[in-house]
Amino acid sequence: MLDVFPMFSKLSDAARAALRGLGSRAFWAAELGLVHLVQERVGPDQFAYIAVARPKPKAAAVSLSELLLAEQEAA
Repeated sequence: MLDVFPMFSKLSDAARAALRGLGSRAFWAAELGLVHLVQERVGPDQFAYIAVARPKPKAAAVSLSELLLAEQEAA
């Protein structure tokens, strides 16, 4: 979380922008019910953020990879 803010992060501007994009994509997938977002403490003030794929409901017409490809092609 703190790594996206320049005053707290040691990451480059490009790395922070990529991290923000990845976080946005993870929340997008969670809002669609495609993944569970999990946080794991790996050390003092250090966390791992994990997106765990949810089982695809039998009624689901499209997979996460299909949605990502369609959105990328539209951009």
